[in-house]
Amino acid sequence: KKEQMNAFFKLMKERYEAGRPTIITTNLQPEQWYSLLEPKDMVDALLDRLNHRCINVHIDGPSLRKTDAG
Repeated sequence: KKEQMNAFFKLMKERYEAGRPTIITTNLQPEQWYSLLEPKDMVDALLDRLNHRCINVHIDGPSLRKTDAG
């Protein structure tokens, strides 16, 4: 898990520094990322980078998976 977190942090850092667009979809609020990722200072840096050039799109509504299941 530590290697995966490091790879994710590195990828996001490189994309941010290169000014590359990144789309992240999640059901988690930003403050919930701390329960999944560590260390805290790395999550702080990641969220800071994401929020710096960020457009948040919040979508509310019923689950489409439930309607697809019939």
